[in-house]
Amino acid sequence: MKVRLGNLNARGQQKGVDAQIRSDLEALARHHAVTDTILLAGDEDMVPAVEAAQAYGVRIHLWGVEPPYGTNQAERLVWESDTVEVLSAEFLRPFFSRAPQPVTVVPPVTAPSPAQVFAGRTAVPKPHVKPGQVAKLGPSRPRVEDVGEHVAQKWILTRGRDNIRDLLPGPILPTVIDTELLIEAEKELGHSLRPYPEARVWLRDGFWARVYREFDLGVGVSSK
Repeated sequence: MKVRLGNLNARGQQKGVDAQIRSDLEALARHHAVTDTILLAGDEDMVPAVEAAQAYGVRIHLWGVEPPYGTNQAERLVWESDTVEVLSAEFLRPFFSRAPQPVTVVPPVTAPSPAQVFAGRTAVPKPHVKPGQVAKLGPSRPRVEDVGEHVAQKWILTRGRDNIRDLLPGPILPTVIDTELLIEAEKELGHSLRPYPEARVWLRDGFWARVYREFDLGVGVSSK
């Protein structure tokens, strides 16, 4: 095991580690010292080293950490790697803790009275929820399906029809592609879909609806 520490700049940021990792990866592959490499990274700068190692027959297994939403790994790096594994936040949480934040002492101020706080405000009526009915949270189905179609259209244009055709006949997506679809959708929506399993179904419905239209396939999608 070799630890690469790099250097700290004036702002306390660690620099130079990526370059050393790329150099190590290429050297190990060139000398046939490894057959498989686990790469815990997300920067697109690592792609050339991944491609160089693969040229020597080394399999690259990309690991990442589950983000709150969206993605923290470059799309091209994900696509170039041989396998992709995401470490869940639940798995990692016991091993990390937040550093205590400095407490700023604010001089006391005179608290306003309730009459001052609520003066001029109008009451906002709460949404009516019938007994036994749970207020539905999260994005609406039409919105999520629209995002699924938009991601499909984007992939057709950027990745090519041949690559998308390889996903047919569907409607099951490989795990890596399904994760990418979720990440792309979360980026467009601006929040996580992971607490809403039904939204992920709607997302896939919208994705396949667009793909089927592209290839003139009269295949229905799930309505679950």
